[in-house]
Amino acid sequence: MAITWNKIYMEGHTVPIADGGSGQVTAQAAIDALTAVAGATNEHVLTKDTGTGSATFKAAAGGGVAFATAAVLGTL
Repeated sequence: MAITWNKIYMEGHTVPIADGGSGQVTAQAAIDALTAVAGATNEHVLTKDTGTGSATFKAAAGGGVAFATAAVLGTL
């Protein structure tokens, strides 16, 4: 058996996405790179598409908890 391709990544170096890494040096940069968040619409959320099973950015569907401030509720 012959090994025709072998890559060794040293500690402190990035591993490209094509090789199973993120290509980034910080956790936030990795999340940004792997989710393509730069191309998302503002205020959309990362969710699973029920048709394809893939991750995608979509407008939030609502159903959240409504918050009110003390000014709205009166003095507490």
